[in-house]
Amino acid sequence: MKQIIIATHGELAQGFKHALELIAGSMAKEIMTYSLVPGKSATDFMAEIEKNMVAHPERQFIIMGDLYGASIVNAMIRLSDYPNGVLLSGVNLGLALQVLLDGSEVISDEVISEMIAEAQQGIRRIALDHLVLEDEDF
Repeated sequence: MKQIIIATHGELAQGFKHALELIAGSMAKEIMTYSLVPGKSATDFMAEIEKNMVAHPERQFIIMGDLYGASIVNAMIRLSDYPNGVLLSGVNLGLALQVLLDGSEVISDEVISEMIAEAQQGIRRIALDHLVLEDEDF
């Protein structure tokens, strides 16, 4: 069994969860979210997650943070030392959806790498080619 956790600055984590509920329905209800807001510390919720990881060694914890090198992901780094912990940075809706919809009890490192590569493909600049219409096209 896996536990999905999304941790972000501000209320972004709850936004991801709401979007995932809209797309995937009740499957997203079990996602845990943590928000770094004034008066809270990322190390506080890291300690809560760590306590759950220790209490449930049979469960894979997939923790997705928003920014690589920022306080949330930095606070979570030690969780990746646990055999049941997977830490990902740069969470986006595509990655979160793939993790959620994966039907396996534990997601392998190889599959996680494939998910990351696929999620990265969704980041693109979109531009329309400008068409020159001639009078006869009207």
